[in-house]
Amino acid sequence: MLSKFARFTSATVLISATTLFASALASAADNSAFFDAALCQPAYTTKAATALYNEAEKVSKYELVGMMAVYPLAEAVVKDGFSAKAFVLAGTTYGVLVEGQKADELAKAYQLTAEAPNPMIVATKSYIRVLDDADQPSPETGRVAITAREAQGIPGKTLLSCEFTSLADLAAMKAMAK
Repeated sequence: MLSKFARFTSATVLISATTLFASALASAADNSAFFDAALCQPAYTTKAATALYNEAEKVSKYELVGMMAVYPLAEAVVKDGFSAKAFVLAGTTYGVLVEGQKADELAKAYQLTAEAPNPMIVATKSYIRVLDDADQPSPETGRVAITAREAQGIPGKTLLSCEFTSLADLAAMKAMAK
């Protein structure tokens, strides 16, 4: 049985950690949590996606761009020399819109490789890095990967994202690629 002190300390640590995470996401001056999420830090989960959605809704209202909900950020977030002024949610993908056509540079910076052509992906350039098995939150249902994509539908920007693809969708993409 836990002592009153141990219960109090555990609860205090949990509340402090939750508050710190929430305040990091909500920080209008920083927004680095949105960029980190695009790099799958932490790896994609529906819980993380919901938290990011809730925080993005606090920052701004989305604009639909194709099938993406784009949340303009009050201030740009800059990481590793890349600048993003918008957070994106699209299906089981979240990420940032990096300013400029930067897919090649993002691929080099984050060890992404060219993605095989796929009719389900509408991109003029597409790079991917599937997370290591140890970093996959739910390998029995699908895979999580970091992607960088340029597309005509988002001129002057590159989508850097963390995406979850179900095993069924992976099988469908493989079949369509034949």
